[in-house]
Amino acid sequence: MEQEDQRFPIVNYKRGQRIFSEGDAGDRVFLVKSGMICVYRMEDNQKVVLAHLKAGQILGETAILTGEPRTASAEAASACQLVTMTSEQLKSALEKSLPFIRVLLDQILFRYRDTESKHLARNHNMATSFKEIRSLIRGWKESNRGASKEVGDLLENIDIIIQAAIKKERYVALVPKGYMQF
Repeated sequence: MEQEDQRFPIVNYKRGQRIFSEGDAGDRVFLVKSGMICVYRMEDNQKVVLAHLKAGQILGETAILTGEPRTASAEAASACQLVTMTSEQLKSALEKSLPFIRVLLDQILFRYRDTESKHLARNHNMATSFKEIRSLIRGWKESNRGASKEVGDLLENIDIIIQAAIKKERYVALVPKGYMQF
């Protein structure tokens, strides 16, 4: 039988139980011992899943290493056990490590944050563009009420596809030669 290391307590979570929320202080990092964790962000009141983590994976590392608030929320997707390490324990371990390891870790975090911020900016710009296109389509539909049914149907289908893209949903459209997934 496995002996629990008292320095790193194991915490049990029930399915659906919140582990931490976006914006919380990062006071500990977690190692998934068993079960599944869902990591997500809320965007426009929609849950956007970033990852599902399983045994052997770590969560909460960015906030604990940078000292910044959590960038996502996490909840138990199934009953799970998480091994915890406090920020003080991690800080102590890093102080005892080689300076090269600390610099390497800082560089990896910098690159991660840079990539993440570019990704978020691109997604925000894309959502704004989709909303502007939907506004144009609504305007066209209003000003072309007398147009053919085919034009009206086409504009309606484009609007539905863009709505699905904004919500980050998969959309299946019937097109003349079959089905197309978006």
